[in-house]
Amino acid sequence: MTTLVTGSTKGIGHAIVEELANLGAAVHICACNETRLKTYLMDWKAKGLCVNGSICDVNNASGLVCKDTTAEDFSTVISLNFHSAFHPSQRAHPMLKASNASSIIFISSIASCFALILVLCMEIQRLKGKRFPSKWVGAINRLAKNLACEWAKHKVNDVAP
Repeated sequence: MTTLVTGSTKGIGHAIVEELANLGAAVHICACNETRLKTYLMDWKAKGLCVNGSICDVNNASGLVCKDTTAEDFSTVISLNFHSAFHPSQRAHPMLKASNASSIIFISSIASCFALILVLCMEIQRLKGKRFPSKWVGAINRLAKNLACEWAKHKVNDVAP
């Protein structure tokens, strides 16, 4: 099994890399921070895991959306979150078609399934030190559903922690 994991030097992405590599997958990662990338690659090599990587910023981190967001800010956030999932998926499609066992797994947020009160979200942000993610708008969930229909032979899923 060969995998590509974006957002792989932090949080959920990092845990996914470790789990897949421990299960025997050859994992390729991409990260925008060269120092962090090199550090983790050395750590994984020392553990005997098959992980390689390259510098690439697909901007799959979430961005800020709140009630005073301008149209320009909103476009930036959509580019940051949605385009960074859509375009790599399109680029990977020929490789998925060539494989008999392929899948794409998106990470969104359970909050994308509900209408949340902005004040509550901002309070969560303040308490946890996290940004209010635009992934909550559900675009990633919809992308996963649409690609799952279009590419029925290939598994496309959305994990919403």
